[in-house]
Amino acid sequence: MKTRFILIFLVLILSLGACQPATPIQESTTEEPGGLDPRPAEEVLGGTAGQGNATGDFPRPEVVWNHDPEALIISGTYCCGFTTPLVPLNYIPDFQVWGDGRYVWVGYSSENTSRKVLQGQLTEEQLKSLLEKAVASGFFGWEDRYANQLISDLADKCITIHLESTSKSVCEYYEGAPEAFHTIYANLAGGSGIAGTDYIPTRGFLTSFAYPRDVLRPVSENDILWPTDTFSLDTAVNGIWVEGEALLLAWQAINADPWSGTVREGGAYYSLALQIPGLSMNQPPAETQ
Repeated sequence: MKTRFILIFLVLILSLGACQPATPIQESTTEEPGGLDPRPAEEVLGGTAGQGNATGDFPRPEVVWNHDPEALIISGTYCCGFTTPLVPLNYIPDFQVWGDGRYVWVGYSSENTSRKVLQGQLTEEQLKSLLEKAVASGFFGWEDRYANQLISDLADKCITIHLESTSKSVCEYYEGAPEAFHTIYANLAGGSGIAGTDYIPTRGFLTSFAYPRDVLRPVSENDILWPTDTFSLDTAVNGIWVEGEALLLAWQAINADPWSGTVREGGAYYSLALQIPGLSMNQPPAETQ
């Protein structure tokens, strides 16, 4: 009887242990102040083979890329998980670098309630340095995806690099990627130490989503007002191309709140989606003549 009791007790203890949730792993906050660190890549990244060591046994493609200004060379995305359909439409990758060194990155407020889209220019030497450090980290030998399957409804964080000889994407779902993955991502998402200016679009595809009439939203003096001398947002429910004042106002509203982008027109409220050609993660439909 005593032996049986001990066995039952052990089974209960093991069962309770298996049901405990996984301990959250805090995402790395390692960043390189100044971005383009002059130290050798192996000193900056450190680690073990495939985890950021330049002496490890992993692919080292030649750092040669397409210099075409339209060729996307580096990009990073962290979207979109369990969200409304509006969020992927408004999402702009955290960083994008093109063949001529043009560089756009996105910063969010500390409360994650607003964003700032910045642009800058990398020299050829600076872009080459970024790519060399990614190669030296072991990036092209990492797994395509690292994931904790016990977690649901999150977003993949991904880095993609295109060289002349090869292309590679590495994604992390919640945890598991090498530490150097977080170092590279944080550096590029932070502007890599270069000066940036506000990105101002010249054309975009605007879609409006009317608030249901039974959703009560009190009128506020802080509401962003849609100008009555442009066009009614009812005409944008299926999407229209916009420029000028309408574009800039929609851009302002969405940057103030990328998750809602709400404006008021008269007594009605609308959420806005704005897709910028060549910049948004989800590209707008082809423009018809």
